[in-house]
Amino acid sequence: MFNSGKYFYFTRIFSESDDWKILQNSLNSFQNDTTISFVFYKSAPGELTIFSKTGEQVALPVNVHKPAGNYTVNWHARDHSSGVYFCKMKVGKCIQTKKLVLVEVMRMGQKQIVRFNIMNSSDSRQNPVYRWKIALAGCLPFLTAVSSLVAKQNELSINNDTLLVKLDLTRGGAISYISKANSTRSLVNIADEGRYIQQSYYAGKTLDRRSDGQSAKWSPWSWNPIQVGDAFRNRAEILASEKNDDTLYVKCIPMQWDMNNMPAEAEMEQWIVLKGSILEVHNKLTCFRTDSIYGENIANDQELPAVYPISALRNLYGYLGAAPFTKDTLNNPDVVNLSSGFWGVYLFGFLKKEVLL
Repeated sequence: MFNSGKYFYFTRIFSESDDWKILQNSLNSFQNDTTISFVFYKSAPGELTIFSKTGEQVALPVNVHKPAGNYTVNWHARDHSSGVYFCKMKVGKCIQTKKLVLVEVMRMGQKQIVRFNIMNSSDSRQNPVYRWKIALAGCLPFLTAVSSLVAKQNELSINNDTLLVKLDLTRGGAISYISKANSTRSLVNIADEGRYIQQSYYAGKTLDRRSDGQSAKWSPWSWNPIQVGDAFRNRAEILASEKNDDTLYVKCIPMQWDMNNMPAEAEMEQWIVLKGSILEVHNKLTCFRTDSIYGENIANDQELPAVYPISALRNLYGYLGAAPFTKDTLNNPDVVNLSSGFWGVYLFGFLKKEVLL
């Protein structure tokens, strides 16, 4: 049966380091623990500790001396009262601190000893959500309740009786669903992390970074932060999300499209405003890059946002004239399917634009 328990949400407190950083802790409210993620860009010795707001150490320090890579630490906090806690990570002389707020919810099971588990992020079977589902394999009512709770955490939606719009919070808050309010047919293509309706930026020259884990398929490539995630299906990290009247807001740390599990040194923000049958999308990128490998002052095409609809939407309307925002006639290009059957080309006279159909 269910009894009183706890879960975590977080705010972020940073001190900067070029060699490592703490990422977002994972919300696992049904399991009464939190997962703290961190990245080492090069091997370094460090220590991670949890303190109460009074300065009391509530968990033994964890040695985080690891080679370059992405890691997670699980903190199981069922024996602790609700309130404010701090996760402090020290590497050399640099310290980063994350504020954790433990609040009451419903939970299942008995009290569990506070402990740490450290793992490499690539091992999905060590994921606490995976372990929890295995433990509940024979308990369908409980599993249904847990699945419903997870679904609510992973999605943000708005419905004004004309349009229904959904954002996928497991994929950077990108637009994953648009339909008429009374329809179940979405117009958004979500075949892979490169689709959706999302922010995608390009900066600098293209580089061969295969020795750093770059995808051979996408090499050479420029600096390309993607809202959903990378070509290896590693997902962006949500920093904030909220719904306010007719507006949905998300903030995330994007992934570099061509690199394997390499968060971009940037933050993306997105405002979705629903006005009748019109959906306004406002995008913002805040860049914290410290590298200079891609060069400077190089012009690139941008996708703001990148829009991938389903193949049934063959008609594209745009404007290529010399007098924008004057209600001049829109262009409606012809569509030519390519021999592969996978891609098509919109023909704007002398201009060809390759898009997915």
